[in-house]
Amino acid sequence: MSFLAPWFLLGATAIAGPIIFHLIRRATRDRIQFSSTEFLRASPPRLQKKSKLQHLWLLLLRCLILALLTFGFSRPFFKQDIPVFPIDSEMKHTVLLLDESASMKRSGKWQAAKTQLINWVEENETDRQISVLGISDRIFPILSQELWLKTAPSERIALLKTVLQNREPNWGPTHMDTGLHAALDELEQMVETTGEKASKVIRIFSDFTNGARLSGLAGRDWPEDCIVEFEPTQQGETRNVGIQWLGWSKIGSGPRKARFSLITTGGNQTVTLKATDAVIGAEIASSKMVYSRVGDKRLYLFEIPDKQSNPFNISIEGDFEPFDNTYHVAPENLREANLVYLGSETVENPKGALFYIERAVNGWEDPKMSVISGDWGNNTTDLLVISQNLEAYEVEKAKKYLSQGGTALLLLKDGKQLGLIETLTGETGWQSPSLSKEYGLLGTIDFNHILFKIFANPRYNNFTNIRFWQPKAIEPPSETNSKILARFDEGPPAIVESTVGTGRLIIWGGDWTPQASQWVLSSKYVPWLQQLMETALGGPAQPTMGFVNEPERIAGNEAVVWKTLNGTISSPTAPKNPGLYKISHETHSQWVALNMPADESRIDPLSWDTWEKLGVPITESQLIVPQELAEEKAAAKNAIELEGEQKLWKWLLVTAALFLGIESLVSLSISRKGAVTAEA
Repeated sequence: MSFLAPWFLLGATAIAGPIIFHLIRRATRDRIQFSSTEFLRASPPRLQKKSKLQHLWLLLLRCLILALLTFGFSRPFFKQDIPVFPIDSEMKHTVLLLDESASMKRSGKWQAAKTQLINWVEENETDRQISVLGISDRIFPILSQELWLKTAPSERIALLKTVLQNREPNWGPTHMDTGLHAALDELEQMVETTGEKASKVIRIFSDFTNGARLSGLAGRDWPEDCIVEFEPTQQGETRNVGIQWLGWSKIGSGPRKARFSLITTGGNQTVTLKATDAVIGAEIASSKMVYSRVGDKRLYLFEIPDKQSNPFNISIEGDFEPFDNTYHVAPENLREANLVYLGSETVENPKGALFYIERAVNGWEDPKMSVISGDWGNNTTDLLVISQNLEAYEVEKAKKYLSQGGTALLLLKDGKQLGLIETLTGETGWQSPSLSKEYGLLGTIDFNHILFKIFANPRYNNFTNIRFWQPKAIEPPSETNSKILARFDEGPPAIVESTVGTGRLIIWGGDWTPQASQWVLSSKYVPWLQQLMETALGGPAQPTMGFVNEPERIAGNEAVVWKTLNGTISSPTAPKNPGLYKISHETHSQWVALNMPADESRIDPLSWDTWEKLGVPITESQLIVPQELAEEKAAAKNAIELEGEQKLWKWLLVTAALFLGIESLVSLSISRKGAVTAEA
C-alpha cells in the first residue's frame, strides 16, 4: 500500500490522547464541602505508576477511529502496473527535424545533433519510412522519403552520413512552428505515396532554447495517430549575454547615440562593452563594464562622434558563449533633398502655401529637407512645387525636369494656370468646371495609389472632415495620359496625376492655405507631403541594418553587388554570414550590416510545459527532462490515477463515521451507568 499524502500519517500521534485520558483516574462524583477546605486550591488528578486503563474496549474503539481518519486523509492506494497498449500499425512514417539555426553554432551543439540523429536512425530504421528536414527560418530538404526508399537498406546509414557531412547551421532564427507544419505536410505526402496505414512520428533534434518560435502552433489541429518526440543536444553552458539593437538617438545638436540592450540568460554576469571602428580597429567610445542581470531591460548608449563615417562593431568581453558577442553597425543612410517652390509668397507669410510647406518639412531627419524659393538657379531639385504662372524659361526648365523623371506639384489657384498645365503636359482641352456648393469635400479617393495608400486603413481613410473653401475642379481632356486620384463630392476631379516623359505632374485643385481649405491644418497633410517626397526620391531610403537571413530587405528588388569589409571581390550573391558589407546599386553604394536575430541569444532551455499548453501530441515518456525527474513525474501521475480509481479514502471515512456512532453510544451507556451507581 502507498499513500498520496503521507504527511497526514503524522496525525496517528493523536492516538496518545485517548490513552492518556483513560489513564487519568476518574474523580469521585459525590462531593462534600468542608469549611476547612473551602480556601484550598484544587489540584488536578495525577498519573501514577499504578494507574490502570479504564474501559479498554472504548479506548480501542477511539484509537481505531483516529487511525481510520488518519489513513483516510493520507489517501491510500494499492500499486498496480498500468498496461501499455501497442500501436495497431507496425509501419511508422517518420520525419526527422534537424535544427540548423544560429543557436546551434555554439560549441559542440551541431556535431552532437548530427551524431544523435545518425545513432537514432541506426537503432530505429527498421519498419520506418524516413524523411529528414533542416529547419531555421525556412525549410531545407536533407533526405527525402523517395531517396530513402530507393536506397538499399544496407546503404541508408552511409547515405545519411554523406548528406549530413558538409552541412552547417546558418545564422537564421529558430522557427520551430514552421518546421512542424512542414513535417505534417511531409507526413501527409508519405501517406499519399505509400497508401499504407501507419503511425506518424515527428522527432526533433535541437537545443530547444527559449528563442525558438512556437506561436504558430496555437490552435493547430493534429492528426490522431501523430506523435512528436524530442531529442535534445547535450546540455552545455546556458549563461550568455547577447546584444539587441534599438536604433539611433539624437536630440537637437547633440551627439548621435547608438542604443541597445543586453539579453542575459542562465545567470547574471559582469561583462565589458566596447565600440570599435571596423576599418581601423580603434575604439570610438569609452568602454563600459556592466553587471547584466537576467531579465534586465536597461538601455545602453554609446556616443558616436559626428566625424565617424566608418562602420563599427559593438562587442562583449567576458561572456561564456562567444558566438553572438559582436554586433555590426553601419552608418545611417541619411538623405538630403531640395524642395524648390515657385511662387510669389515668402516663407514668413502665413497666407501663402510656402509658409506651411516649410514648417511641415522642418525637422525631418530623413530626408533632411532644404526649401528653396524664388530663384530656381542651378540647385538640384528633388521636388518642384508650382503655385503661379511661370516665365517662358521656367516653363522650359520645368518641362525638361519632368521629362527626365522629376516630380512636380502644381497648386491650381485659378483658371489662368490651365494654359501652364497644357504646356507642361502637352495636352489641350484642360478645363476647370465650377462647383455648385460654397465648399467641397473629397468624395472618391484612389487608396491604391502610392500617394494615398498610407491612408487605406479604415481607421485613417476618413477625409470628410476636411473642407475646401476655394475648391478648383480639374477636368483632363478625353485623350490624356492623366489619372484621377481624387474627386470632389459633387463628382469633378480634385487631384490629378499626369505623366510627362518619365516624370509625373500632380495637379491639386486649390491652394494650400487655411483661407482656401482645412488641408494644411489637418493631420493628413504632413504624412501625405512626406509620401510625395519619398515618391519623388524613388522610395524610402535603403536600410543599412538587417538580419543575415533576410538580405533582400536591404537590397530590395534592385540588382546589387556585395563586397566584404576588407574584400576586393564583388559578388551579386547575398552573403550568408554576419558582418559588414559594401553594397553597390546602379547609382550609389553604401555600408550595410548583417547580424544574427536577437532571439537566438536566448539560449536558456525552453520549458517543456509549453508544448503541452500548445496542444502538441506528446507522451509522458517523451518529455525530455532529467531521468530521475521523469520517473518521479510518471510515478506521481500513476499514483494520482490509481488513487482516483480506487478511492479507498471514502471507505475509510465511512467506516470511521460508523465507529464514531458506536463510540458515542458506548460512551453514553457508560456515562448513564456511572450516574446510576452514584445515586445508589
